[in-house]
Amino acid sequence: HWSEYEALSLRARASQAVASVQQLIPQALRYFDDATGLSKVEHSQAEIRQLQDAVTELRVNVRRQQRQLEETVSSLASVRSQLEPISQRDPRYLALTTRLVELLDKESTDVANVKLAE
Repeated sequence: HWSEYEALSLRARASQAVASVQQLIPQALRYFDDATGLSKVEHSQAEIRQLQDAVTELRVNVRRQQRQLEETVSSLASVRSQLEPISQRDPRYLALTTRLVELLDKESTDVANVKLAE
């Protein structure tokens, strides 16, 4: 049978051993990660997911910019068709030409935005 002193001594040494092992676990896990490359793979996979998300977001932005450009081009065609039969003396001519200039300016901005988005 163990004496009380021996039992306490063994218990203390066992506690110290457990504490030592617990301190070594994070280091051992880092060594394991380094040896297997798992953390690098996980990091690379996270980067790939971020890049895929960024590409998806860019595609959405390009489509939105292209739709905006298509709407502007359609508006330009409409104003031009309204303007063709009107004489320069007609009071509507000034309003339509002003709108045409605004749309041409918007078209150039939309084209630039599409090119930037691409």
